[in-house]
Parts: sequence; structure tokens; C-alpha cells
Amino acid sequence: MKKLIFGLLIILLVLGIFVGISYGTYNNVVNVDTIYRGISVDGIDVSNLTLTEAMKKVVKEGKIPDKKLVLTYEDYKFEYPYSELGYKIDYGYGVLQAYKYAREGSPGDRFVQVTKLSSNPINFELEGSFSEAEIDKVIGDLNNMISRPAVDANFSVVNGKKQVVEAIDGLNVDNKKTKDLIYKSLETGEDVKIVVDKKPANLYASAFDHLKGPIGTFETDYSSSVLNRKKNIKKAAEILNGLIIKPKEQISFNKVIGEISEEAGFFPATVINEGNFDTGVGGGICQVSTTLYNAAVKADLSIDERRNHSRPVNYVPRGTDAAIAIGYLDLKISNPFDFPIYIGAEADDKKIRFTIIGDTDVKDYDVSLIVEKVEDIKSETISRDNPNLDQGLREVSQKGYDGSIYQSYKVKEKNGEFLEKDKFYRSTYPARNTIIENGTKIVETSSEDLD
Repeated sequence: MKKLIFGLLIILLVLGIFVGISYGTYNNVVNVDTIYRGISVDGIDVSNLTLTEAMKKVVKEGKIPDKKLVLTYEDYKFEYPYSELGYKIDYGYGVLQAYKYAREGSPGDRFVQVTKLSSNPINFELEGSFSEAEIDKVIGDLNNMISRPAVDANFSVVNGKKQVVEAIDGLNVDNKKTKDLIYKSLETGEDVKIVVDKKPANLYASAFDHLKGPIGTFETDYSSSVLNRKKNIKKAAEILNGLIIKPKEQISFNKVIGEISEEAGFFPATVINEGNFDTGVGGGICQVSTTLYNAAVKADLSIDERRNHSRPVNYVPRGTDAAIAIGYLDLKISNPFDFPIYIGAEADDKKIRFTIIGDTDVKDYDVSLIVEKVEDIKSETISRDNPNLDQGLREVSQKGYDGSIYQSYKVKEKNGEFLEKDKFYRSTYPARNTIIENGTKIVETSSEDLD
């Protein structure tokens, strides 16, 4: 019995010693307030450091990764170092994860985790973030270097020879999709293929295969005009020369010419203002619009808007003029054909000539305007008293003239054979009354005058 008791005491003593040693070992190895040995953060050893000490060390020794964001599109390649992308490292998160390692679970599990670190150390990678503003700048750079508007093919006639420049398709960087891929790349390190949408041009060089020759021409004489009027006509012709009207497209004469001012390069010259001859900037441009109008009619283009002058002009027959006035009178023309048309304009200080080039196989007929007088509008002579004019005197304050109404018809013929005749624009040139002022002002006379 004594031996049994003695044996039990020995066993209890050994167990006590073992428990004491185990507790001491656990307490010294696991139950500590420092990061366990064998743990690093982003390659920086933080073993046996407190949370604060580890943070200071990682911040001091941590470096921005020597990486680049690489973006490609066809032959384009762009590289942006992380340092230029507002890259910031979340040191706190990485250090906190290192500190929390093996601090949850049963004592046995924790002890196993800690002791394994001697043979299997652990490294916690730091997480970084990028400045959205800097990423947006990258997107902006891509747009500046890649995006471009579509450019239609161009047709011109130089020294009588046709010249064609092919169209360029537009490119648009898809900002959202590319930005999403950039953020994904910042996680995976993979290169980014920039997402680009192509925007086709509206007109390709093949469309100009239809421009085979003139389908409408017209010219007017301005050789007797004053210098400023000649300058205005020449400038307007230069603006219109080379204009291309796409199929079904409409143009506005006023919009094409733009601002008519001295700042825009136009000069004062004679204009018609409410039936009166006056001086205004841009005088002569109505002769340009009139000449274009007649060429467009001959080319069988659609005349969507046209107005005659308030009194007849001397460079075309009555009923065939086209007045313009910025803001309320315009000439609008559209292309009814399935091919583009080219407008050539020449002004040589003597004549202004428009040549419209199109498909002579399609427009293989002739168009002309026939104008008929519909009505004469008689003017009247009006007498009225004028208290500011001496009694007995008569003056003509406004010289009148008769007006008229003309109806134009659009006639189509082919090889001398009549095809059709359509009623076209009606032109009214109002009469202007003659106004005679009768003086009613009484003139006082002295007694000497009566002798």
C-alpha cells in the first residue's frame, strides 16, 4: 500500500513538473504581446516586435513596388510606374494581420501554429491602392493619344484634276471598360488591352467614283461692281468652293458663309434694304447666292428655301434671284441623289461661276427655269402735307416704281425632248409709291416786303 501511494506521488510530481514546464513554455512562446517569430510583412521581418514597433519598421523600410502599369493598343504601348499612379500602401492592415496571427482558437491550436513558424515562416503581403484621380488622368492621356473623330473622304479639283483623300475612321477609347481593366491589372499585374470603339466615317473615297462630271453650271457678271463688292463676292466664292453635300444632306448658305462682318473679312458695299439701295457690310453676297441657286436648279438639287429680293436685280432675269439676309433670309439646298455632289466656285473679278459635279450617268438630262410674268403691280402717287416745308413748295420725298409678280417653272429635257414641267418658286417684287410732300409751313413776311 505504501508503495502504491509513493508511486502515485511520484507520478503526480512528474505531471506537475511537466505541466509547469508546459505552461512556462506556452506562456513564453504563445502568450506574448509581440508578433511571433517567423512572421514578416512584405518581406520585412517583424519577429518579436510590438504592434507599434512593427508599424514603424515597416513604414520605414517599406517601398513602393517597382512595377508598371502597361497598356497596349495595336502598335501603341504606354507604361506608367506605380509611383506615378498615386500608389499608397496600407501598412496598418498588413501589420495588424501579422500581429493577429495565432491569437485565436484553443491554446493547443495556437501553440501548434506558433511552433510551426520555425520551419514554415509566414509573410503577409501589403495591400495598396491607387488614386482614382491619377487613373482618370491615364484615361485622359489615352483619349488624347488614341481617340480621334471620324474624317470623311475629301474630293477636290486642282488645276482641272480630281484629287481624292481617303476617309479616316474615328476611334473612341471606352473609358469605363478600360478603367475596369486597369484596376484589375493593378491586382493581377497583367498588361491591359485598351478597349477602343471604331466610329466609321460617313463618306468614303469610293463614293466619289460617282463624281464623273458637271451636272449643273451657272455664272453671272459682276465686272462693273465697285472694288469692295468684288472682294466680297470673291471671298464668299472661296468659302463655298470645295463644298461637298452628302446624299440627303441639306446645307444652309448662311451657315456655310458664317458671320458677315468686317472682322470676318467682308467689306461695306451696296445692298438692297427694304427696297432701298443702301450701304452695308457684305454687299454683293446676294449675287453669290443667286448664282449658286441657279446652278443648283440646273443640277436638279432640291431647293428647300429661297426668297427673291425686295426689288429686281440686274445680274439675272426677274424671278431667278435668291436673296439672303443673316437671321431671316436664307438659301437652303439639299442633295436628293444617292451620291455626293461637289460644288466648285470661281470668281475672277469679272464673273462668278458655280460648277456642280456629280454622276452624269444618273443626272443625264437638262434642267432650266422658265419665268412668266403673272401680274403687274402699279404704283401710286401719294400727296401729303408737310408742316416742315414752306407753303407753296412741293418735293418728291420718295420716287416710286411699279412692281410685278413672276412665276417660275422647272423644266426638264433630255436630248432636246421635253420630260416634265413643274411649278417652282413665285417671286413678288412690291411696287413702291411715289410720295410728294406739299409744304404747309406759313412764312411770315415783314412790312417792307409788302411795299
